[in-house]
Amino acid sequence: MEDFIEPSQSFEDLLLKKAKLENLRPKIKKIQEKLRNESTDLVSSAIPEVAKNLSKKNRREYRKYEIKKKVESVTSFKDILTVSIPDLAKDIIELEKLKSQFVESLAIAKAYNIPLFDFPTEQDIGEKQLVYGVEPHSLHDITLCSIDGSFVTKRFQGLDITLSRAIGVIYEFNNMGKPKISYFPDKYGSENYKLSRILHNVTEEEVSSQISIERAFMEVQLVNNLISKYNGKIDAFILDGSILTEPLNLLFSQNDDLLEKYLELVKEYKKLYYLCERKGVLLIGSIKDTRSSTFRKLLSRRLPRILKKFKELKSIYSINYRPLMKYFSDIDFFHRLLKEEERSCVFSINSAGNSWLPRQLQLIKKELQNEGIFMSEYRFFATYLKPLEQDFPIRLEFFMNKRHVDVKSLKEKVMSIASLMLPISSRFKDFAMPIPQLEAHLRCKLSNSDIDTIMNILERKITQELMNYSKELLYNISNLKGVEKFDSFLLKKHFLIPKKRERYPL
Repeated sequence: MEDFIEPSQSFEDLLLKKAKLENLRPKIKKIQEKLRNESTDLVSSAIPEVAKNLSKKNRREYRKYEIKKKVESVTSFKDILTVSIPDLAKDIIELEKLKSQFVESLAIAKAYNIPLFDFPTEQDIGEKQLVYGVEPHSLHDITLCSIDGSFVTKRFQGLDITLSRAIGVIYEFNNMGKPKISYFPDKYGSENYKLSRILHNVTEEEVSSQISIERAFMEVQLVNNLISKYNGKIDAFILDGSILTEPLNLLFSQNDDLLEKYLELVKEYKKLYYLCERKGVLLIGSIKDTRSSTFRKLLSRRLPRILKKFKELKSIYSINYRPLMKYFSDIDFFHRLLKEEERSCVFSINSAGNSWLPRQLQLIKKELQNEGIFMSEYRFFATYLKPLEQDFPIRLEFFMNKRHVDVKSLKEKVMSIASLMLPISSRFKDFAMPIPQLEAHLRCKLSNSDIDTIMNILERKITQELMNYSKELLYNISNLKGVEKFDSFLLKKHFLIPKKRERYPL
């Protein structure tokens, strides 16, 4: 027996010895033949020596690795069509299967009204259940407003010009639910244009930031003017986008002008929150498309505890959910989970680690000379509402004064907002968006022809200035000495030279 288990012998020798003892030599021959065939297959598959001695499972993993390596190192269009595209299609379907399984398992909590968040708090998730039904609010005797802005930009060597416009739309519903529609400051926004120019040399990022800040300031200032004009007659105001200030993508280093513009924007938002509180206006940020994953991060942190407590959700354990969660955006997750006329639980969007707001204001607190700390007076929240089955949900944001926030008041406010937004966001069959917001968007939209009109007039004015300059030289002979000639290339283009990628889109 000791001879039988000698460690220096191969597994195949051991089988042979065992076969002799049990008289099973024919079966051993079949096993040997099978091993030889597998070895031949491996060689014919051009698997290198390092992989030939791997287990069957590891050989499969090695083949997957080789395929992945080939996909990532394709060198021809044919490879993209024959390798990359099929692999991408397979990944999409595999991911969809996993996402569907996860949401289906989690939907059990919705079906049985399981209180997943047994300790709701306004600091992160403010309600016990994941999903709530929504009853549409009556639109009788109510005034709703919305605002939107747009801009078009022309970029030249040494000059950037932006034309912006913002328009407010007012829907006044009578006691029969029929709206009277008016506009602010006027129907076509002809009284609310802004022309911005950047002559000094700055980076592309700073140009984009300035355009974004100026557009946001124009919109928020118009909201404040409209609320002041109507003086308490507005019930709710729908912003196109977030109710938070524009993200500060740069620390602005040496650009004091840009920092000053951002400071003015922050002050205008402060005025907006103050006016809405004082006038009793429900301020709602309506966001059509978003890549936000704030709720997903909150859920990921709570999920291990939830699964441990509620045995009804044990099927989730069969899914490798931790890495899977990173593939969900909030809007993707709730699209799969919510049904028509349902909303998500309300959650905080300015808790540390979940929003850019506290971090960015902390970074520039000194530069803002403590103007940024007013944000600590308010808390900001969001929910996802699904008005239509055949469209993604919309993200709704709102704020509350910190002194008045508790779980009960938070629930009441989010219910009133969702109920109000539902009937005005479900007018189309497959496009969920509040009607006032849609009309404001269509009214304010600018086209390239608008900025082209500006540029044509600017060219004529530049020509006139050149003529004036020539007259000065002509009548002031003494000033001719030392006068430099204008560059012929610049002169030919009226000093408005588009960047090369725009002149010759290669």
